Formats: sequence, C-alpha cells, structure tokens
Amino acid sequence: MPITKELENIRKFESVGFTHDQAEVLTETLEQSHVNGQQNLKDFLNIKFNEMDVKFNAMDVQFNALRNDMDVKFNAMDVKFNVLRNDVDVKIKDFRSDVDVKFKDLRNEIDFRFLETRNEIVNLEFRIRASHADLLMKIFAIVAGCTTIAVAVAKLF
Repeated sequence: MPITKELENIRKFESVGFTHDQAEVLTETLEQSHVNGQQNLKDFLNIKFNEMDVKFNAMDVQFNALRNDMDVKFNAMDVKFNVLRNDVDVKIKDFRSDVDVKFKDLRNEIDFRFLETRNEIVNLEFRIRASHADLLMKIFAIVAGCTTIAVAVAKLF
C-alpha cells in the first residue's frame, strides 16, 4: 500500500478515537493482510496456471499422438490408393491393348473382305462383258442367218 494511503488510514483511525500507536498497528495489520491476500491470490493463480499448463501439455501430447496416428493411417490409405490406381492403370492398358488388337483384326478382316468383294465384282464385270460380247455375236449370227434366209426366200418368189 502506498505511504500516502497508509497515512490517510492512520488519520482516519485517529479521527474515530484510536491513539496514534493503535492506528499504526491497525493500519500495519490491514496492510499486511492486504499484502498476504495479494500474495495468496498470486500463488493461487500461479498454481492454477501451472495446472492448466500441465493439462494443455497433456492434451498437446494426446493431440500429437492422434495426429501421428492419423498420418500413419492416411499414408497407409495413400499407399493402398496408389496400388489400386496402378492396378486400374494396368487393367486399362491391357483392355486398350486388347481392344486395339481386336480392332486391327477387324479392320484387316474388313479390308480383306473388301478386296475379295472387289475382286469378285471385277471378275463378274469381265464375265458379263465376255457374255455380252458372246451374246452380241450370237445375235449378229442370228440376224445374219435370218437375213440370209429372208434373201433366199425372196429369191424364190
């Protein structure tokens, strides 16, 4: 307590009938209890802060343990996902390869069938032309024969 406050308290006690010595003792007692009260409050607060610090440290240790456990689990999941991703990539590549092979085989077969059909059409065209030529010669022969018969009949009459 500041000295001015102490002097004020002594004057107040003297004004209500206490002697100077009694006022000093009473003021000193009040000041000592005030100092002790502040010290007890400081000690109490320090104890509580220390308890809180211990609790927070324990919680921090638990949190770090949980975080480490979660990191381990997430890393394990990441490894599993990478394995699955690699497996899927391999299967997709195999599937694409199989599909590519099948499409190439199909394309080759279609090309072969197209060439075969084209050759058949060309052969048929040649046979049709030959048949037309043969047919035209037969028609010419028939016409010539008919003309010869007509001329012979005409000479008879």
